Amino acid sequence: MKKNLLFLFLPAIVLFTAASCGDGEDESTVEIVEFETSKDKLSYALGVDNAKRVFSGDPKFEALDREMLKKGFNSSLSAEMDNECQLTLQQFLGPQGYDFDTTYLKSGSECIGKIMAGTFYAQISDAEALGNINLDMVRKGFEHGLSDIDTASLSVIDRTAVLDEFGKSLAAKGQAKQQAIDNSNIAGAEEFWKKVKAIPGVKQVGTSGVYYETIQQGSGGKPSETSDVEAHYILTYGAIGDTLESSYAAPGPIKINLGSVIPGWRTGFTALKKGGKYRLFIPHAQAYLGMGGPQGPLVFYIEFLNFGPAGSIAPQQQQQPQGY
Repeated sequence: MKKNLLFLFLPAIVLFTAASCGDGEDESTVEIVEFETSKDKLSYALGVDNAKRVFSGDPKFEALDREMLKKGFNSSLSAEMDNECQLTLQQFLGPQGYDFDTTYLKSGSECIGKIMAGTFYAQISDAEALGNINLDMVRKGFEHGLSDIDTASLSVIDRTAVLDEFGKSLAAKGQAKQQAIDNSNIAGAEEFWKKVKAIPGVKQVGTSGVYYETIQQGSGGKPSETSDVEAHYILTYGAIGDTLESSYAAPGPIKINLGSVIPGWRTGFTALKKGGKYRLFIPHAQAYLGMGGPQGPLVFYIEFLNFGPAGSIAPQQQQQPQGY
């Protein structure tokens, strides 16, 4: 299968996995870098690693202009992104990223260097690791990596070890940060449930942990856990109160069988009467959201329109609120 050349460098700038390299010149003619600190060594290793990735995919990239690559990388190792490079790369690699128009070899090579530098800087910044990096030494490592003279200053084994240690430190920092967020969410949820239980007239559905507040009492019957229901809803994230979804906007009231919804809905609806308006408070253990969704209690405002036996209301292709 023909490879899209754009994907050989744009999404593949992985910071912390070293690639092999060779010695392109007599070591006696090569500039040797002396590392005064571990920060310098790490920065140099990261620069080399980025350089090696330029040529690790399609063989066509061996024809890139190394001086222009270096120029682009050196000039864009910052938070500023060069938006004009997108057009240049389309001209160089074609709209689908499969071409290699040498008319744009110099400008295209420079833009690849710019995008690599900008991507690298953004990744390091997002990881809150800029304080660990000497950008001048990153540039030096990139230059030496392009010229295949990097192993005179840092062996492949040493580079791999340095990058591996850095990757592990970032992973540990990320885990600690996530733990702090989780602890904060737990504390927020505990406060949230104290407030819910203090609402006048609020009731728990059995021992499920699902609570409901009656805003307007319905006059109809109650569904079972296997019933079809029709209802309008507004979903908010309880600890924050942000609206996540609303059926009032589109496509209209949901028509669904309770056997196919989250446990909090299946349990909660059995306490609601047709024609009423309610607020359901659902703990995270009784709900689930898509990737990246909030990990905390959910609140559903429910306008309960109708219910019936399975197959009487819900279409065969069942709707689902997007957060489910």
